Amino acid sequence: MTELLPSWIVLASALGSLAFLIATGPDKKPATLVNRLLMAALCFIGGFLLSAMYSRVVGEATAPMIVAILVMIGTAGSTAIFRTIEKKHKTGDREN
Repeated sequence: MTELLPSWIVLASALGSLAFLIATGPDKKPATLVNRLLMAALCFIGGFLLSAMYSRVVGEATAPMIVAILVMIGTAGSTAIFRTIEKKHKTGDREN
């Protein structure tokens, strides 16, 4: 079971990001859900980019657990950045 733990961490980061974005969405219309699904996928790709940068620097001797944790951190960071930009964008619209 321990050899599958990195895979579960990566899967949990993708589903956690999706669940968070859907829960914080303005409504549950189909267009909003598709938008949130696409944004969760882009945030997940951001997590993969972070782990790819690490793997590129370290080389072939990367531990799967470290890569999975970096995917999780990158996905959470990308999701937080998206939410921050989204909040600033909505706040800016209300001022006009």
